[in-house]
Amino acid sequence: MLRTYMPWMAGAAALALTSSVALGALPASEAAKLGTSLTPVGAVKAGNADGTIPEWTGGLATVPTPSGNKYLPNPYKDDKIRFTITSKNYEQYKDK
Repeated sequence: MLRTYMPWMAGAAALALTSSVALGALPASEAAKLGTSLTPVGAVKAGNADGTIPEWTGGLATVPTPSGNKYLPNPYKDDKIRFTITSKNYEQYKDK
């Protein structure tokens, strides 16, 4: 009998934990920044000082369509890998 209540209880717990997020209010001054200095979802448009994060300019110009393998193509395939952080070299990149 306990098993029949488990999915319901898990769903109720998840709803209780996330419902406080939905109650948050955005001040008008912050809402006015959406689409100007902030992206439509609230992220900062500007890139970072060292250039590792580029400025957001509006997202993808075209909507990618799945290829023969039914996966969306990688829109970032031409980006160069700057470094790879692993458990062996993480100390070298601790500032990242």
